[in-house]
Amino acid sequence: MGFYVDERIKQVEQGSIDWATSEAIAVGSLLAQGYNVRFAGQDVERGTFSHRHFVLKDQRNENKVTPFSELPLPTAGRFQVANSPLSEASILGFEWGYASESPQNLVIWEAQFGDFFNTAQTVIDTYITSGEHKWLRQTGLVLLLPHGMDGAGPEHSSCRIERFLQLGNSDGGYIRYKLADHNPERHTQGENEPIFYETHQDLNFHFAYPTTPSNYFHLLRRQMLRNYRKPLIVASPKTLLRHAKCVSTFEDIAEGTAFKPILAYRPKNNSSADVKKVIVATGKIYYEVLEKFGARNNFVLINVEELMPFPEKALKNELSQLGKDSEVIYLQEEHMNAGAFTYIEPRLRRIMRELNFKQSDPIYIGRRALGAPAVGYQKRHKAEVDSIFKALDENLK
Repeated sequence: MGFYVDERIKQVEQGSIDWATSEAIAVGSLLAQGYNVRFAGQDVERGTFSHRHFVLKDQRNENKVTPFSELPLPTAGRFQVANSPLSEASILGFEWGYASESPQNLVIWEAQFGDFFNTAQTVIDTYITSGEHKWLRQTGLVLLLPHGMDGAGPEHSSCRIERFLQLGNSDGGYIRYKLADHNPERHTQGENEPIFYETHQDLNFHFAYPTTPSNYFHLLRRQMLRNYRKPLIVASPKTLLRHAKCVSTFEDIAEGTAFKPILAYRPKNNSSADVKKVIVATGKIYYEVLEKFGARNNFVLINVEELMPFPEKALKNELSQLGKDSEVIYLQEEHMNAGAFTYIEPRLRRIMRELNFKQSDPIYIGRRALGAPAVGYQKRHKAEVDSIFKALDENLK
């Protein structure tokens, strides 16, 4: 493991933090503050993609070493990491109970691939997403579901973002409702009252789709440091784990920093008057757009990092700085009947209407609808990718 340890030390000395390092810092800092941390799932000790290595093994004698279990701090929390079999329903049910009974424990279940949660759908429907409303029991359980359209097969590509978003108790998708300001003494909105509330405490769970190590760091710490508990579902990355551009700095996780629900990219030296196009996106396609079109200065790219609660105010603030004739594009790598399109589109449409944009509906760029999560055929996968960026190129001209 020398190559791994040495490489991580070198990276830290250079002030750079990748995905696995941000996770390790988040876990270590919580342990140092006295919180207990528990990881369970298939291959979590090493990480499915060989990025984590919470447990090191001596190849000479097979002895295992778990560094986080040996922190030299008298008040450090307890660290547990347990590889589990492919019995998602039973394992996830146990972890939900563990997290519910022990709110001072950060309990994380990671699927080997995001698709593998589907055999635990009963636990998700019956307990995780509805337990608080049925039994007034809060839980801070975290689900890490590796997700990404990378050319893999139909069972190794999608964590079914669309399913989770349908389980959320948000009224924000109805275009005639209006977001109400937070009021701790508010009444429950009536059936015919045209408002909705969408703070972190209003929703039955949270769903994040982070693309930076610092945002992932803040998500994990936020689970413990807030004074209430909510389940957190994370569409975690695969290729971004080692992407050269997917790094953060120590300044991004320093005191006073926080999770960013949207990331806004503006080309250098361009003003609002230069912007003719606005791309609203989700996921790792953010990096691909910057790589292919970053040299152009006629667009703004906004990546939505948290879907529940939907960052309406932050997104509205970014769009309000642009001209009313700017063209709005919604971009995703998933198929039209998957991903966040059907969730974001009505919310984005309402925001555009409230800001008096001339355009009434955002332009959709992404894959066509498909009955399976992915095509599972490299040649067709590449053709889909090429089609997405050809359409985006034509729209950005």
